[in-house]
This record gives sequence, C-alpha cells and structure tokens, in this order.
Amino acid sequence: MLSSALDQFVKLPPTASIPLLPRWFAAVWRSERYGTPQRIRGTAKLHTTVSSTKESGTLVAYLYDVGPLGLGKLVSHAPYTFHGRTPGKPFPVDLELFSTAYDVPAGHRLALVVDTVDPLYIEHNPSGARLTFSSPATDPSYVSVPLREQ
Repeated sequence: MLSSALDQFVKLPPTASIPLLPRWFAAVWRSERYGTPQRIRGTAKLHTTVSSTKESGTLVAYLYDVGPLGLGKLVSHAPYTFHGRTPGKPFPVDLELFSTAYDVPAGHRLALVVDTVDPLYIEHNPSGARLTFSSPATDPSYVSVPLREQ
C-alpha cells in the first residue's frame, strides 16, 4: 500500500525488496545482471503452465528492475484470472504485461514475480487455493522482454 501511495503522490514507481519476498506466497525468477544498459520497448510476455487446486483463480505477474541491493522498481505488470479449470490438471497461460518504455541500468537485472493477491485488482482465489507453476519439456515456460538496441 505504501508503495502505491509513493507512486501516486511522489511519482516514484512501486518497489519491492525482491530477496525478502516470501517464496511460499510468490514465485520469483531473475535474470543475470546486465553488463550494459537495456532498453525495454513494448510488451513483455509470459508463457507458463499452471495447475490449481480449485477451478478458478487469479495471478498477477510483475516485471521488476532490480538494483545491486535487491530493491526492485516496477517496470510492468498484468493480472490473469481463470475459471472452469479442472483442479490438479495443468493448463497453459499466456499473459501480455502492460506495454512500457523503460531503461534498465547496467549492473541491474530483471525479475519476474508472480503473486496471487494485489490490492489494485479483484481476485478470484477461493480460500485454500494453491497454484503450481511448471515448465514441461513439450511446452517450456518463458518470459519474452522486447529489448531495443542503444
């Protein structure tokens, strides 16, 4: 909530301490540190496989610019809600994050964080629901980030 208030009133992007995110509530993937600045221009895309213990649910994907101390600045995000899925049966998820233009400084990395609750969105996670992410050999998970040459 404080991060959202900073964004609204001080015009600072929402932030998160990526190393301190509880891994039992959020899935986190990080790139290597970039040796040169990276220019993100366009729409980042996430493809993964999800299974749920319930037939409906919500996830929110966040793309962060993570500095050397682990503090992440939000670059983009997007929610995804599903209904009518068979509990325990994996299904593919393709999600386009909101388009952006963002410069990642040299020495920083990108992190993708997937969570199930965000105060900005109505969520459809039934009580006790658990999501599991996988990357089958026949349909590997990936994140595609549109980078433009300097």
